[in-house]
Amino acid sequence: MNGIVTLEDLLEKEIFIELKPEFIEKIENLIRRNFKIKDFSEKIEISSRVLSHWLNKESSIRLDIFKNITEFFGIKIQNLLTIRGKDGFKINNSRPYFDFRTSSGVRFIAAILGDGGIKKNQGLFYSNSNIDLINGFINDSKQIFGDVEFTVRKKTKDSNVRIVSLPSICGKIIAQLGLKPGSKVENNPSIPKFIFHLREKQIAEFISQIIDDEGSVSIASRHIKVGFCVTETEERSNLIDDIQKLLLNLGIESSVYQYEEYNSTRGPKRKKWQVEVHSSIRLNKLYSLLNLRHRNKKQKFKELLGSFKVICFPKKNCNEIYLSRMKVIEKKKGYFTSFDLSKETGRVVGTCRNLILKFRKLNLIECIQAYCTGHLHTPGRYKVID
Repeated sequence: MNGIVTLEDLLEKEIFIELKPEFIEKIENLIRRNFKIKDFSEKIEISSRVLSHWLNKESSIRLDIFKNITEFFGIKIQNLLTIRGKDGFKINNSRPYFDFRTSSGVRFIAAILGDGGIKKNQGLFYSNSNIDLINGFINDSKQIFGDVEFTVRKKTKDSNVRIVSLPSICGKIIAQLGLKPGSKVENNPSIPKFIFHLREKQIAEFISQIIDDEGSVSIASRHIKVGFCVTETEERSNLIDDIQKLLLNLGIESSVYQYEEYNSTRGPKRKKWQVEVHSSIRLNKLYSLLNLRHRNKKQKFKELLGSFKVICFPKKNCNEIYLSRMKVIEKKKGYFTSFDLSKETGRVVGTCRNLILKFRKLNLIECIQAYCTGHLHTPGRYKVID
């Protein structure tokens, strides 16, 4: 699946479509010009009553039947007015395909995997107390499906949690991406494969929605984390492992571990898995890529970044980070000095001088001009050895 769902992918008997009158007239002319209604019905193996009823513009038609008609005459499905499932709720002015590779598309999938879900009757829902996230989900839905019919209600009379419900036809469409109906804790879903091959912007939008829904920011622990639960019978959380892979696609390392195990009244014990991002350099990069709609989380993320007095580089690849900063300066100036490195990293000049001495001993950098003391004091100039 490449992230696009077409009507041809939805050949089920429970899907009905309405078309513009002029297109129906075109089909009728093709039929009557070459066949009697009864003969044509037998040829494509449908009821003549059903076909006559539809041609008289009195009803919608099953998608699989209409597909047989269009294939017989070698024409494309077009001029759709509505598409609906058995529940009667429609997508008006529907598109002939649904593209989930867009920013709205990936955010919609992330929302279903986050605070949303797919009911067993394939109806889609999304619940949240944050009105910005509710409105964002509705707008994303319209961008993907068109003029989709939906309902919004409070979870309970006094609750500030709202639930957006979409037609079952939307569930049938998104099922083509591999998302299954039912409990995510029990299904242990994975992120659709095509998302891993999208551009950085779309991957960042997906991560943004996941954090909007399931993320939390800790200033005390200096990290941002996302958690998902699975039943105790599952070895790991597929979503957490996939999120870690997506973060790596953005160049951000993270840590994954099982957080806790707890009893559930709904069945087997649950295991909670988390993915965490630490260190100021990783968090700064993540923040620069995100497009958070949750204003409080976005503000708290800013406060987290502001809590670092100096930029903290992770020990695991500290040397590589310093070398990359040196290369950035060198690309601009043709060389770098201890003062340049101090400005770039937030470290004091003395620390940067010691770092330069260390890197020279390791034969990672070379001096192209020694420092000069006296009246014309100039710092040493250095370049990274390729």
